[in-house]
Amino acid sequence: MSDAAAEILRHLGGYRFQTSTHARNFSYPQNGLRFRIPSKQGDDDVMIIATQDTFSLTVRRAQKVIADLSGVTAAQLADTFWAAIKGVQI
Repeated sequence: MSDAAAEILRHLGGYRFQTSTHARNFSYPQNGLRFRIPSKQGDDDVMIIATQDTFSLTVRRAQKVIADLSGVTAAQLADTFWAAIKGVQI
């Protein structure tokens, strides 16, 4: 796991995040973290990429992008992730 992926996972909540969401199929693209989360509508495919001091977040459900955000700060990452998964407009 890269330093960027470890930092992203730490901001999301680490092991507690993994167990509470049942996240699986982790992969580690350059400067990022990608994983799947099961949902009633099908698996959500989540990709988070770290830039210099912000993050970009993309969530896909059933091959459709439901959130594509950039400029997310570390302090906002967890809340933004949960809002995106729940389908709340951000």
